[in-house]
Amino acid sequence: MTAPAPPRARRLARRRPPRVVPADRWQRGVGWLIDVAPFVVVGAGAVLWIQGPDFVLGVARGLLGLPGGTDLPSPSAVLRPGSAEHDLLGKFVATTLVLALLAVAWVAYRVVATARYGRTLGKWLVGSAVVRVDDPTRRPSMRQSWTRFVVPQASGWLPLPGTGLLPYLALCVHPRRRGVHDKVAGTIVVKADRPHLPRPAEPADDAGASPAADEERALLPGF
Repeated sequence: MTAPAPPRARRLARRRPPRVVPADRWQRGVGWLIDVAPFVVVGAGAVLWIQGPDFVLGVARGLLGLPGGTDLPSPSAVLRPGSAEHDLLGKFVATTLVLALLAVAWVAYRVVATARYGRTLGKWLVGSAVVRVDDPTRRPSMRQSWTRFVVPQASGWLPLPGTGLLPYLALCVHPRRRGVHDKVAGTIVVKADRPHLPRPAEPADDAGASPAADEERALLPGF
């Protein structure tokens, strides 16, 4: 008969799962706003610089139905030689290229940062990170990061207002604050105070476990 392992060996063998606590709703919202703000500022500044403030203000007034507004020129009119709008061709091409480059940079930033670090700058500033549901010690894969990004974009193609926000509404009611994109990708956004992974709990025996720690461990099976 083998002798029982000493208490310290049993404690070391019985390590707890990583400390996993879903990120708060304000962390999700504020983190996204921090991420998107620089792209909006750069895009708006580029359009103002290329098109000029008079053109931008005129189009904005037209979209809002205010007096003095102008309609956006149609691409066919801009591309037709001899038309009054044809003079805008150079600015039209420059604006399109800038916005396309910003769109590519936005996709690369969101997808690559999530796969490489488990968080974007916004998530880092608010103290959250994206991890895998089945293994919270690991960052999402590139495929999971792509899925998290594509699902909200795909829902936005539905011909109804605000459909792009539908995947995010689920996190407002889900007990683990997981959106549809998180469920499809197999990820969850958690509170984290290290560069990309949630902080692991220290090992302890059952007698020394606190109710709060037990509650945190209980979250794992429900993800």
